[in-house]
Amino acid sequence: MSYEYKTIESISPEELDDYLAIGWFRLGQKLITLDEFLSSFYYWLRVNMSIVSYNKSQKRVLKKAQHFDVSVSDWEINYEIDLLWSRYKQGINFEISPTATDNLFGDEMDFNLFNTKMITVRDQEMLIAVGYFDIGKSSSSSILHFYDLEYKSYSLGKLLLLLEMEYAKENGIDFYYTGYLALFNTKYDYKLFCGKEATEVYIKEEDRWEPYRIAESKGLLEKVEDPFDDDDFYIDYDYDDVDDDDLFFTKLDSDKDENDENGQYDENGECIKSDDCIQYAEIGQNDENGNKVKYDYYREDPF
Repeated sequence: MSYEYKTIESISPEELDDYLAIGWFRLGQKLITLDEFLSSFYYWLRVNMSIVSYNKSQKRVLKKAQHFDVSVSDWEINYEIDLLWSRYKQGINFEISPTATDNLFGDEMDFNLFNTKMITVRDQEMLIAVGYFDIGKSSSSSILHFYDLEYKSYSLGKLLLLLEMEYAKENGIDFYYTGYLALFNTKYDYKLFCGKEATEVYIKEEDRWEPYRIAESKGLLEKVEDPFDDDDFYIDYDYDDVDDDDLFFTKLDSDKDENDENGQYDENGECIKSDDCIQYAEIGQNDENGNKVKYDYYREDPF
């Protein structure tokens, strides 16, 4: 799998608009885009704010949460936010960054190149949801959402999307970028809660945006078999009831890395453990003698 990365030293509001419009997305303090192979299975999404009209489901989510306190401010990360991230991380069954800071900034934790805003949702004094999004001149881009899973009935992930849309509408923003849709996985379909009628998809090979409904009518968005569902890519793994002692880092390369002094390989030269790579997590199951007999792989999604 391949992504194209762009390291930047600064970015103006107009430049962010331009990058978002041609299929680039923020990852940490860098920008990434998809190669031709990945763009066959992922489609970037944005909401055309000029034609947004809330439907019954959206109004229901907003009405149910109307007793919560919502505020928008410049971004920050504090102890309270770290605690919420920790609770969220413990309650989900997919891998995410160790901290919200890691997710937002990657290796560059001492500065932020982007104009990032933050939405917080509170139930009285208790912080229950946080959303980070970047602002350009005429665009905004959803970056990170997390929330208290005890409030699942309030659809806080969808609520944060709607609140960011509200900010965009109130501040004259033309396009709200929500991330991507994966044709082989329904996990990301929640982004369509923003409204299919107002959503557009980026057609990379033609370098243009097309209304979701038109792309759908052409058959471009039909679900497909997972092209990555083998040991060379990943298998989603349920982390519930997994002993922490069974979790260690590995890389999935089958070729032996001669520079990896700490790597462990099986009799066929397959890499089963490596200190060189922390992007992949491996869950081992042991027999009665403590020998590892089964492995499932999880690839942390970069988006």
